[in-house]
Amino acid sequence: MVFWRAWVLILLYICSKTFSQNSYELRHIARRLPYRMLDLMWNYVKRSSERIDAANYIRIRHEESPHFELGYVMGEVLER
Repeated sequence: MVFWRAWVLILLYICSKTFSQNSYELRHIARRLPYRMLDLMWNYVKRSSERIDAANYIRIRHEESPHFELGYVMGEVLER
């Protein structure tokens, strides 16, 4: 029982030292923020264009087939 308590105290001591050493550098975060926002926006645009290209492929494939009405319905469903 004493060993368990000692182990918990040692673990708490190590954790407190670790958390106190990991202080946030606000200047570094402030300098990095515009670049991170730009990365997030670029990834959003890239993913949306990939989704649009995939939807257009499905739409073109069905609208150019003899089953145009099915493609039209599919296009309406994809737009909503």
